[in-house]
Amino acid sequence: MTTSSNEISEVLLRRRVFLLTALSIERLREGAHALIRQLLHTEQDSHPDVHWMHPEGKVHLYGREMLLAMRRDAYLTPCQGLYKIYVLEEAEKMLTTQSNILLKILEEPPLRTCFLLLTLYEGKILPTIRSRALHCPLHEELKERASTSIATLFLQVAHLVWNHGFSSQVFSFLDELDQLMMQKDQESLSQEMHALFHGWLCDVRDRQQRASYHDKLPSLDRMIHIIEQARLSLERNIKPRFILEYMLRQWIG
Repeated sequence: MTTSSNEISEVLLRRRVFLLTALSIERLREGAHALIRQLLHTEQDSHPDVHWMHPEGKVHLYGREMLLAMRRDAYLTPCQGLYKIYVLEEAEKMLTTQSNILLKILEEPPLRTCFLLLTLYEGKILPTIRSRALHCPLHEELKERASTSIATLFLQVAHLVWNHGFSSQVFSFLDELDQLMMQKDQESLSQEMHALFHGWLCDVRDRQQRASYHDKLPSLDRMIHIIEQARLSLERNIKPRFILEYMLRQWIG
């Protein structure tokens, strides 16, 4: 976790809502446990004031009654700790109606209640929910392993596209990038690409958080959607060259 104890204390006074993102469920759970220990000042992984929630049923979604029950319970006093904590795994698994129920309580969370939203796909969560949370990206170790050469070359391609559109030089760069990626084994290439996608997502989020309310641009949400679609495409074993070209075309579209 990159969020310090002082930062957590300041945020608790304002929002008490945390959005944890990572590249794997296991990393999200590790991060959630670490944050819970900081919030409750305990080394225990289980606690009577910590409630883990999951999507339910054959459709694997959060149900309306489950969220309404959580909302009622959230206003009750914690049993032992300073805070009552709700951890929502796969927080993106909600229909709009259910998301609005969650939004109601996140707009003005109870004073002694915290919410941890865990997701691999942040772009699927309502922007109004994301804007009320402190973002806690758990990607540092993967980001450090990302290939600088792939990232540098792709940024050169992106710069050309932004300024000159799809020229012959762009396709030459893409061919060079393709050759570079072909030199890597599938596992290491997949890790590097996922790390790069996650790093770009974090950069876009930072831009969103720095923008004022009136300056927030729909294009930033669109960029998040494009990057996450690219990440999903990689999981479907689509050739990385095609994925990167798709991202560039979508960004200038």
